Amino acid sequence: MTFPTGWDGPKYFAAQLAPEPVRTDWSAPTGEPGIIQPRPLSFGDILGGIFSAVRYSPGTMFGLTVVLTLAAQLIGIGVGYLLGQEFGFDPLAEDESGLPTLSWASLIGLAATSFAELITGIGLRWATFQAVLAKKAAPLDAARQIVRRFWAMVGLYAVMLLIWAAPVTALILVLAPSFADNPDGVSPAVAIPATLVLATVMAWLSVRLILAPCVVAIENRGPFAAIRRSWFLTRGRFWRIVGIYLGSVMLIWMATNVLSTVFTLASALIAAGNTELASTIVLSASTLTSAVFSLPLTSALATLIYVDARIRAEAFDLELSEELFG
Repeated sequence: MTFPTGWDGPKYFAAQLAPEPVRTDWSAPTGEPGIIQPRPLSFGDILGGIFSAVRYSPGTMFGLTVVLTLAAQLIGIGVGYLLGQEFGFDPLAEDESGLPTLSWASLIGLAATSFAELITGIGLRWATFQAVLAKKAAPLDAARQIVRRFWAMVGLYAVMLLIWAAPVTALILVLAPSFADNPDGVSPAVAIPATLVLATVMAWLSVRLILAPCVVAIENRGPFAAIRRSWFLTRGRFWRIVGIYLGSVMLIWMATNVLSTVFTLASALIAAGNTELASTIVLSASTLTSAVFSLPLTSALATLIYVDARIRAEAFDLELSEELFG
């Protein structure tokens, strides 16, 4: 229904709240529900929503992860191999017993895969939020979102790295005399509590900033605005987020560890005939399978925690209901 002024008339549920009867010449909407109900989420809602998000858009959640992480790993392994050939030796290729351990190809491949996981999370978080809105995100749409938010996400992780580096640097400066065998160095009675305090501060910062990547990927905000937003959404919800996140991650780890082990053993059997490539193949297979199975689930977890925080802080469930049901 459109009024003569050109403005849209009240939607179905809004019309029921009007002070006087409003003509609604439409039937009650039967919108498709998203992966969660528009209400404050319990642990069970979030856990069920994680797997629902993967089933809702499997081509995006798994397909995008496979393509990007595999491409990054192959590029990293290739670069590491070329570096090894260029320098003519690989200082990490063998341990004291002569058995192959880590190579430059393995290390650079692992670093490239880790970076790809951070960037792929943009598309996975965005796709999960689309599933909350009952919209299927195509892989190409998620890839476009990754391209749009790439530099903002890189900037966010750079800022977060600097934030985490500050307490670590302070602790190193305090404990440096002890490592240098300086008799005036810090005693263990001070070093141990200082380390515990540092670990506590870093854990606290991690929880307070946990929603910043979701803000960058979904709300299209910059790094500093995302940090401020995450700080606001997590205020007063520290232990709730910790409990939900740790509980869900443990279940995700148990579910993906079995699959990862199977693929790792299979790759070890394949590489058994070539000891020079065995360590690279095994490590690459373990890293890739772990990323493919766990990254979509952990990205969905972070997104649902973000949605729940918005529902509790901003009554986002009302906006979500209007989006889903008109």
